[in-house]
Amino acid sequence: MRRTKALFALLTVLALVTAGEGWRLISRYGSQLGGRQAGGYLVLLGAALMILTLLGRHRGEFAGDPGPATGGGPAGGARRVTVCLVILAGYVFLTPRLGYLVSTVLFFLTYLRVLGNYRWAAAIALSALFGVGSAVVFAQAGMVLPRGMIAWP
Repeated sequence: MRRTKALFALLTVLALVTAGEGWRLISRYGSQLGGRQAGGYLVLLGAALMILTLLGRHRGEFAGDPGPATGGGPAGGARRVTVCLVILAGYVFLTPRLGYLVSTVLFFLTYLRVLGNYRWAAAIALSALFGVGSAVVFAQAGMVLPRGMIAWP
């Protein structure tokens, strides 16, 4: 029980710090090129984290300590974190080489298949949707992304 309360507190503090940093960037660097976009992105990220944390609390996700059978114990949790870090390191390594779009689709495909246990069709559809959607949003915001193999958008 203590561990889940600490996790809830950590996620809440992280959400507040992220949103606060976004507001600081907007107020201090809002007049500079990209200052509002960067700050707005952090505010949005902090708000999303706070909303998801509160939804998780409402659903009872923080009611008791996760056991080893659910993958939340020491062995399961350490393995999942290690796999997550390996996937993230691969994403960081591949982004300059393959470009944002391809590496983002591969990142989410791997993440959804390995850690989310999604079926292939759903994982491919969601990965493509997020990769293309985020590339379009970032391009509309004027951000320059690594192009790589596919010079789009």
